Amino acid sequence: MATVHNGTIRIDNKENRELNTDNLQDQLKDLQETFRKFTVAYFEQFAGITKPIIGIQKLLSELSTDFQITDKEAYRVLRKYKWIISPSMSIEFVVDAIKIGMKKGNQRGKIDRMFIDYYLDEDCAAIIEMSHVWNKNKIIKPRMKIINDCIKLLKSHQPSINPSNIIIPTLLSQIDGILSDFTRQKGIKRNEKSWKAEFRKMVKNEQLLEYSMELANDLLLEYLFQTSIPGKPLGFPFSFNRHKIVHGEQIKYGRIDNAIRSLLIIDYLAYCE
Repeated sequence: MATVHNGTIRIDNKENRELNTDNLQDQLKDLQETFRKFTVAYFEQFAGITKPIIGIQKLLSELSTDFQITDKEAYRVLRKYKWIISPSMSIEFVVDAIKIGMKKGNQRGKIDRMFIDYYLDEDCAAIIEMSHVWNKNKIIKPRMKIINDCIKLLKSHQPSINPSNIIIPTLLSQIDGILSDFTRQKGIKRNEKSWKAEFRKMVKNEQLLEYSMELANDLLLEYLFQTSIPGKPLGFPFSFNRHKIVHGEQIKYGRIDNAIRSLLIIDYLAYCE
């Protein structure tokens, strides 16, 4: 039996315990917070989407408010230096990269170094975290043994070996396969001249706003998969071109920044619908 007297619940049992109603409110709040944390953890672990969605929404909103960087400015800077936004990136990192890119002169070396350090620090922790989502993608999952081998090589390579020479062609072949499987599901025929335009029109990515989608599509379609004629220069000169690399025409592709670009494109495709 329980009675209430002066804000106290008295429970008549063997221990004759007393519980203050104020404490009950605090306990209820604690339970609600515990449930919230459990829910977030569940979706992060099993659905693999909660953290990226929260992260990219925060990133994109804060870019245009707290840091007063417009979409067009961010697009211009990142496109100039051939980098894209990943849902796993921290807001501080993206802002710092864009601010450096907005300075006068060529900032390519500094921005490339920022991306390299960000993804290689702490034994490639940012890459490994990013790759957890890929395991939940039906198209990418069967390829994860190959991709994980590339990440391990990038993480533990010998100083006398350039892992990018090995990693990049392997990752590009997997990107090609992922892209083929994905476009086939969407009914896009890659043997038709209009396939890139169809890709831009039909493919959605809930993690990215319009300008971020444009960045990713530009790097994927206009640079990596741009039309290549053997023996002739590219329309958009860039060492990161699938055809020139895989067919052995481009031999100076082996750079860490291009290896990271390959992984970022896989991350982009992992969220495409």
